[in-house]
Amino acid sequence: MAKEKRERKVIAFAGAAVAAALALNLLLTAINSHRNKKKKKNTKELPGLVVQVNLSPSEVLKLSDNVIAKSKAVHDAVASVPLNKATYMNVIQPLAELEAQQFPLVQSCAFQKMVSPFDDVRKASAEAERRIDAHLLMCSKREDVYRVVKAVAARGEWISPENKHYVQCLVRDFERNGMSLSLSKREEVERLRTEIDDLSMRYIQNLNEDDSVLYLSEFELVGLPQEFIKSLDRADNGKLKITLRSQHTAPILEHCKVGTTRKTVAVAQGQRCGKDNLHILESLIHLRHKLARLLGYSNYADYAVEPRMAKTPAKVFEFLEDVSIHLTEVAARELSMLNDLKKKEEGDSNFGVEDLLYYMRRAEERKLGLDLGAVKQYFPVSLVLSGIFQICQDLFGLRFVEIEEADVWHRDVRLFSALDSSNELLGYFYLDIYAREGKYGHTCVIALQNGCTYSNGARQMPVALLTSQFQKQADGNPGLLRFAEVVTLFHEFMHVVHHICNCASFARFSGLRGADDFVEIPGQLLENWCYERISLKMLSGFHQDITKPISEEMCELLKRKRDSFSGLRLKQEILLCLFDQIIHSSENVDMVELLKHLHPKVMLGIPLLEGSNPASCFPRLVVGYEATCYSHMWSEAFAADIFSSKFQDDIFNQHAGLQFKKKLVLSSPSSMFKQILGKLPRKPSKSAENRELGSSTSSYANASTVSSSSDPMSNRSGHPNNPAHPFLNSGRNSVTYGDKYPQIGNSKVNGSSATPAYEALPGFRDVPSSEKQNLFIKKLNLCCVVFDFTDPTKNLKEKEIKRQTLLELVDYVSSTNGKFTENIMQEITKMLSVNLFRTLTTPPRENKALEAFDLEEEEPLMDPAWPHLQIVYEFLLRFVASSETDAKLAKRYIDHSFVLRLLDLFDSEDPREREYLKTILHRIYGKFMVHRPFIRKAINNIFFRFIFETEKHNGIAEMLEILGSIINGFALPLKEEHKLFLVRALIPLHKPKCIAMYHQQLSYCIVQFVEKDCKLADTVIRGLLKYWPITNTSKEVLFLGELEETLEATQPAEFQRCMVPLFRQIASCLSSSHFQVAERALFLWNNDHIENLIKENRRVILPIIFPALEKNTRNHWNQAVKSLTYNVRNIFSELDPDLFEECLQKFQEDEAKGEEILSKRDSTWKRLEEMAASKAASNEAVLVSRTTS
Repeated sequence: MAKEKRERKVIAFAGAAVAAALALNLLLTAINSHRNKKKKKNTKELPGLVVQVNLSPSEVLKLSDNVIAKSKAVHDAVASVPLNKATYMNVIQPLAELEAQQFPLVQSCAFQKMVSPFDDVRKASAEAERRIDAHLLMCSKREDVYRVVKAVAARGEWISPENKHYVQCLVRDFERNGMSLSLSKREEVERLRTEIDDLSMRYIQNLNEDDSVLYLSEFELVGLPQEFIKSLDRADNGKLKITLRSQHTAPILEHCKVGTTRKTVAVAQGQRCGKDNLHILESLIHLRHKLARLLGYSNYADYAVEPRMAKTPAKVFEFLEDVSIHLTEVAARELSMLNDLKKKEEGDSNFGVEDLLYYMRRAEERKLGLDLGAVKQYFPVSLVLSGIFQICQDLFGLRFVEIEEADVWHRDVRLFSALDSSNELLGYFYLDIYAREGKYGHTCVIALQNGCTYSNGARQMPVALLTSQFQKQADGNPGLLRFAEVVTLFHEFMHVVHHICNCASFARFSGLRGADDFVEIPGQLLENWCYERISLKMLSGFHQDITKPISEEMCELLKRKRDSFSGLRLKQEILLCLFDQIIHSSENVDMVELLKHLHPKVMLGIPLLEGSNPASCFPRLVVGYEATCYSHMWSEAFAADIFSSKFQDDIFNQHAGLQFKKKLVLSSPSSMFKQILGKLPRKPSKSAENRELGSSTSSYANASTVSSSSDPMSNRSGHPNNPAHPFLNSGRNSVTYGDKYPQIGNSKVNGSSATPAYEALPGFRDVPSSEKQNLFIKKLNLCCVVFDFTDPTKNLKEKEIKRQTLLELVDYVSSTNGKFTENIMQEITKMLSVNLFRTLTTPPRENKALEAFDLEEEEPLMDPAWPHLQIVYEFLLRFVASSETDAKLAKRYIDHSFVLRLLDLFDSEDPREREYLKTILHRIYGKFMVHRPFIRKAINNIFFRFIFETEKHNGIAEMLEILGSIINGFALPLKEEHKLFLVRALIPLHKPKCIAMYHQQLSYCIVQFVEKDCKLADTVIRGLLKYWPITNTSKEVLFLGELEETLEATQPAEFQRCMVPLFRQIASCLSSSHFQVAERALFLWNNDHIENLIKENRRVILPIIFPALEKNTRNHWNQAVKSLTYNVRNIFSELDPDLFEECLQKFQEDEAKGEEILSKRDSTWKRLEEMAASKAASNEAVLVSRTTS
């Protein structure tokens, strides 16, 4: 608009067409010159920076057309490859490199719509993005490309695990678009998607256009600030007009003292678009389920959750119910406090959901008295940014350097390079954080370039942009941030760090391109630094005197405010997440009744407001988060786990920071997901009840996979220094080092009388090469003193000396160039034995049965000596993995006794220790072939004792995980000892009640046996039936899942041997009143292989299961079970109508006989009652003939 005004002025001034044309030409030249001025300033080329940030409108559109043309050419070339000649190199590599090369060009076109100061550039950018999106959508539906990609995937010739993962993702994305379906079904998929999009837009549009209002008097709004009252419009009758938008309802629910007003507003807000949107949502859910089934999924939740970390809705339900149960106690205390407060203010009225915000605020005012306006004065933008830079640089070993006179789109924008500790360039990031007109209104990070490696080995640098709308310093007043904005900025900057540090091979897996519930973890982790006293002082300074940081009292109040009423707040979130999961997991759900049922169950008896219907005004159910509302809480839980286990005791622990960067940021997706997926949030820590989710779910089970990396460090868990139970040193009371250190020889174990003579030895760099071996032995001897960590103030200097010495030993073992001698190995095993082999003084906790949604576990106890133990374990791991360790020589010291003592340590309470032990034992098994039978036998004995005696052991899952890898390597045909191990140990492991703690690993081991020898299927299935649970429904669901995996590997001959007892049990499951059991049994028919086995043997199977199917269709309470049952009945009725009719007739006959028996029984009871009544008066005995019918 500004340009048009200037043009009109030029025309008016000239008064002639020629002059106008000339002036217009000069004006456009001036504008373009202004836009390109900064380009000319920047004379140096920045290595690796491909993205273009200062394009004109015509350049944006031209570039988008070039991108589309190039993409089409590559896709055409790939599609033309004959299927029998399709390889990774001529199909996958061109697609991967196209994706990598074009992403920065696509972003050059698209990102400017969010930040460009020029309206015409923003419009051109939006148009370019629309064109590119349409092209990419078309590419995702190219059947010709899908066929050749699928051909490569089917051939299975992988260059690396990451390449395999990339191909699997390509295939998955095509198939989620329906490419594996017939043409008619693909058209149906498109139609369904169009309908879903239309309905979603109608739902949102209804909310946006809703103009419902309430009219309330000032008396009904007592407690609201006068500024708010003055901002409201008045009706003719003097009442105030209240819209049902959050800018009106939120202040009322939080500040209004009148309970009836709060209830009126809450009900009205919950009724927005009631019937219309509820009908739309019901139709949406139906269409989503239909789409999911068409694509091969059981329901829409299965479809939505599959690409995410949880993988299945069952894991999501387990997580939500687990966290909800854990929060119940603290939430109940919070609710009791609020209820008491309401009684004091309003009398004995019932506490409702409309009272939550108001009484939370009132309670916080009483407890905290925190003035957020005063807090804001301590957070100038520039100071906060400087503090964030410093913290991230220190924690992750980074260095940020600003690039002067860089090519940017506005003078406020700054460009930085990011370097690692060796000064190697990692990438770049732009900061565009100040408000201006036309700019995107929220704080976010945009990936401009993805880090990746091309086939020629060249590396593409990652580039990120952090944009926000903070107020800039003006009129002498500094730009200040609200505390919530400080937290947001820290969160988003961690996304920048994540993006630029990632070194995935494929652009698709770079940084911010990961799974949604994984990408948020780093940002949510770093939010914790905003509540720690030391880091808060680094981020703050009073705006008039920045040397004056925020006070200790304010730091404490901010932390307490974060934790205040976290139980109830999270309960509210869990309620909506459960509702979201349930409606997307089952069909024909009555949403109103479901909310009425869920609300008091989750919210500790608080009922749903009568007349309200939150499902009609809950946009996350419709756009962006359908079936995945849980994901924010999920990633918070992982972030909490990492913080509590690695940083809580030392937020500036750079070693932990570097390990975090390596494990969660630098990892390739294959290794990253392998590490993370095993750490599902299942074991909340009771010690953190008064904190938000960050602590309420702070202790989780360790990874369930054994790393196959050849790099010893890749297996390192990196768990940190959390205090826990003390330990003793295997009954030893002293350690003798030998003649050279007699004064240390009398130092008592656990440091009870550590001596000042415990001094550090010189570093390896400070002695000649000829002396390094002797120094190595001296350092080993020095580390044979074991200190007491139960008293954190004791022997601090000596503990630090030992820690540093252990780190030096780890480095030495990793870098040594000569074989370890026998003398050195003897000293190494002595040091390891002294430090590791100790009595676990706290007895192992009893393993509790994990009921489906009634999970309560004790908090694992962390060993306080972990600062030393972790490094000792790392030393052992590197020693075993080292190529300089001769297995033939080392087996004399890492002998059967050593291995047995290692296995004893698997019962440790500390999950970090078990994680290390798992990796170490696996390496020992791989390196020392002579020990393999002994290790298997020793594990076997542990299992026997666990199954038949104690049912108590902390390390069963880890040992099964090791066995899974071992079984995978068994040669064929299987030895008899291996089959006996299956029958005598693995199958009986289904007996203990606590099977849920290790079932995933056990199931994997069992299925491995069946896949290797299909004849074992009968043995395994009969074993499952032997231990089948009778009353434990959650255990039944686990068994059914394992049964499906087993049947998938079962051949017809083995199936026929066991099908009669098997389907008697399945019939029992089909009849179960527990919907998850019945549903899981019915899901067996979704497996093509199992369905074919059943069809081939239908004459035996259908008569067994028919009564259960028929009763389900008539009487089962769950609509999803009914629907699935009808599907199974239809399969049989269409396949063999005569057999189906026979079974139906037999069922009806049996039913008639049953009714006849019941009738006779009723008449007999009636006769008995009459006889008893007639004889009651005379007290005569009543004799009944046994033959009476």
